[in-house]
Amino acid sequence: MEYLPFFESEPPVACDIKELKPKKNTKQEFQWQDKAVTAIRHYRDQNNDNISGFFIVNMASTGCGKTLANAKIMQALSDDKQSLRYILALGLRTLTLQTGHEYRDRMGLDDSQLAVLIGSQAIQQLHQDEQSPKNEQQEMNYEATGSASEENLFDGDDELRWQEQAWQGVLPEEELTTVLRRAKDRALLYAPVLACTIDHIMTATETTRGGRYILPCLRLMSSDLVIDEVDDFMGEDLVAIGRLIHLAGMLGRKVMISSATIPPDLALSFFHAYQQGWQLHATSRQLNHQVGCVWVDEFTTHLATLNHNEQTAQYYQAEHQAFIQKRTEQLAKKPAKRKATILPLSRDKNDTKQQIRYFQAIQQAIIAQHQQHSFPDQLTGINVSFGVVRMANIQPCIRLTRFLLEAAWPEEIDIRTMAYHSQQVLLLRHAQEKHLDAVLKRKEEPGETPAALNDPFTATQAA
Repeated sequence: MEYLPFFESEPPVACDIKELKPKKNTKQEFQWQDKAVTAIRHYRDQNNDNISGFFIVNMASTGCGKTLANAKIMQALSDDKQSLRYILALGLRTLTLQTGHEYRDRMGLDDSQLAVLIGSQAIQQLHQDEQSPKNEQQEMNYEATGSASEENLFDGDDELRWQEQAWQGVLPEEELTTVLRRAKDRALLYAPVLACTIDHIMTATETTRGGRYILPCLRLMSSDLVIDEVDDFMGEDLVAIGRLIHLAGMLGRKVMISSATIPPDLALSFFHAYQQGWQLHATSRQLNHQVGCVWVDEFTTHLATLNHNEQTAQYYQAEHQAFIQKRTEQLAKKPAKRKATILPLSRDKNDTKQQIRYFQAIQQAIIAQHQQHSFPDQLTGINVSFGVVRMANIQPCIRLTRFLLEAAWPEEIDIRTMAYHSQQVLLLRHAQEKHLDAVLKRKEEPGETPAALNDPFTATQAA
C-alpha cells in the first residue's frame, strides 16, 4: 500500500510534441482543434484550476481529425497543460493498429512515448508486414506458468517496438514480479500514450480471476481515459464500459468519449457513471466535487460546470441538448455528403420466404445505386461501381453473398461479391481488408483515376 502513491504520480509523460502545438498555417477545416484547446485553457484559468474532474464528449464529424484533436484536448487538460499520459481504447484491432500508425506518422511519437497493444501477434505481424514488408519477423519467447495469479495478463503476444528496459526502475517493482514479466506488461504500465483494444484495460473492473486486474488498475491510477468510437459498442459491452468509466472517475482521472454519433442517453449514462466515481475520489481527497463538462465538435466548444445534486442529470441533459441543437443548425448549413434512401419492406411472421424477399430488395437497391453512382473505366468504357452491404450477423451475410452470386441480373450488369466477416480465416481476412482499403478510398482529385481502378486485384477480376 505504501507504494501506491508512486503509481499515481511517478509514471512518465510525453512532452514537447511539436505536432500538437498551434500552427499559423493550419488548414481551415482543422482550426477547430486549436480553438477547442484555447477554450479549455481559458476555462481552467477562469476557475483557477480548482476543478480536476473532467468528462469530455467529442462529436466532430468523420474526417475532421478527431484522433489528433483528442490528443490536443487531453494535453490541454493535463496538470501542466503541456504533457500527455492517457489510454486510447478502441473496440477493433485493425482500427487500433491504424490509430497507432497515425500517432507515429502524424504526431511523431516514438517508441518510448507510444505503445500499441491488440492482443494478437498474428494481426500485429500482418499489419507490420504491410507497413514494412522488408522487415524480418522477430522471434518471440514464451514462458508458461500453471498459477492463475502468475498467468500472462493477455492471451498471445504483440510485436512491440518497445524498449524493454525503457523506464525500468522508475517505480518500485519488487512486488510486481508476477505481473511485470514481459515487454508488453511494462509497456501497458509505463507508456505515456497507450493505444489498445478496450479488453486490455477492461480487466481492471473484473477482479474474479487471479491478478489480471492489477496492471490495468495501476495504469488507470496515473492515466486519463479516451474511448474512441464509443457508439460501436452494444448491450453488455456498454454496461462494462460504464463500470470502467466509474473506476476511472474513482481513481481521479479524466474521461473522454469520442464519436461522430453519440446518443444523448448514452452520454448521460456515462456522465452519471463518471460523476459517481468522481464523488468518491473527491471526498477521499478533499477536492472540489464539481465536474467540468466539455462538448466539442468542428463548430464549437461548449463547457459547463456541474455540481453534485438531485438535478445534475437534468442540467447535463439541458447542456447536452443545447450543444446538439447548435450542432444540428450548423450541419444543416453544410452540403449533404451522405444521403440515405429508406426502402419499405413488408413483414409477415408467417411468410417463409421473408428472407428471400429481403435479399431481393437488397438486390434491387444495389442495381439502383449502381445506376446512380457508376463511372466509366477509361480503358474499357465499362461503367463500374463499388459498394458495401452491411449485415448485423455472420450467417445472413454469408447467405446474402450466395444469393447475390446466384441471382439473375440484367444483361448489362455483372457482379463480383465477397463475404467479409470476423470468422473468416485470418490471412484471407487480412487480404480482404487490404483490398477494401484500396478500393473504397475516395480521396482522388477531380479528373484523377479512382484508386479502385488502380488496384491489381480489381483489374484481374475485371479482365
